[in-house]
Amino acid sequence: MSVVELHRATDADFPWLLGQALATRPFKVAPDLAPPPVLEIVRSLPANWLIVAGGEIVGIIGLKSDDGRDVEIGYGIAASREGRGFAGGAVAALLPILAERDVTMVRAETSVDNRASQRVLERNGFSRTSERIDDEDGPLYCWEWRVP
Repeated sequence: MSVVELHRATDADFPWLLGQALATRPFKVAPDLAPPPVLEIVRSLPANWLIVAGGEIVGIIGLKSDDGRDVEIGYGIAASREGRGFAGGAVAALLPILAERDVTMVRAETSVDNRASQRVLERNGFSRTSERIDDEDGPLYCWEWRVP
């Protein structure tokens, strides 16, 4: 896994990432980080962390849901930065942060066709628990990681 740093995203970061404000951080941003509609969705999540590698924001990892001790994570890496281990490094860095918050269960979902994301979760100790069909995303695998 690649070495990454996680920086908790703030409300001030999103106007910058959307090109609507001056930089709030001393980092470069991968030019294809995410399209504005995706960043707006990410902005509404309960918590987000910027994934930084080599002084550049290469992705975002966040909590899609947060029920206290049970959370669901989601992550995305700029297409131009995929395949370098950043997603795996980000998941590995986030799990101890969540454990310190007394989270006991971390959930995630992947497309049945997204083998790279499945490997990220497998390498971080997640177990595939079920499958479901999503109206927008189609067939998904459901994953869980229990805090040891």
